[in-house]
Amino acid sequence: MSYNPLISIIIPIYNVEKYMDRCLESVVEQTYPNLEIILVDDGSPDKCPQKCESWKKKDARITVIHKTNGGLSSARNAGLEICTGEYICFVDSDDWIEKNMIQHLLDLMQSEQNLQIAQCDYIISHDYELLSEQSDEKISIWTRKDMLDFFFRLHGEKTNTGVWNKLISKEILEGFKFVDTINEDVEASYEFFTRAEKMIVTNQIFYHYFVNKSG
Repeated sequence: MSYNPLISIIIPIYNVEKYMDRCLESVVEQTYPNLEIILVDDGSPDKCPQKCESWKKKDARITVIHKTNGGLSSARNAGLEICTGEYICFVDSDDWIEKNMIQHLLDLMQSEQNLQIAQCDYIISHDYELLSEQSDEKISIWTRKDMLDFFFRLHGEKTNTGVWNKLISKEILEGFKFVDTINEDVEASYEFFTRAEKMIVTNQIFYHYFVNKSG
């Protein structure tokens, strides 16, 4: 039987004044409502700190952390320290997500026992858009070996070591911290795949990875 666990969404905020509203709109408008939304202001020098507080007033599910600048890993770790959700999702503050991303990933996570990660596909976007249609859904269950084969691209898999297109069970994050490195997502993905027993994967696109055309 399905239930409605609390899901923590951790969003590091730094120097994204132009983009953070569209990100947060896509999060607060999720069809799944039982969310804990943690905004981590990583000492942003623009108006992001004030915008975080403004969003907090709009939505009681939002918690704001203000800290001195320490980088992306430090910000995510600050969110992990206070989150209370049974599942965790990371979203970058210049990206956005489809409105049913959390509900869909949770449904997949609850579809079979002993799943610790649910992963969707993503699209690289240059301008704001939401998808009007998707291809027919294909779902697969991956063992730890499958996950590591995917990580090392042993069979020519599409490269993807992002942590942001996944719903992750908090049980496998006990004692985990992001490493302060230029490739923090790579390090983290490897850690997730070695800790999890099984992952469920859909080809549906729910995450928009933003690339600024102006450079």
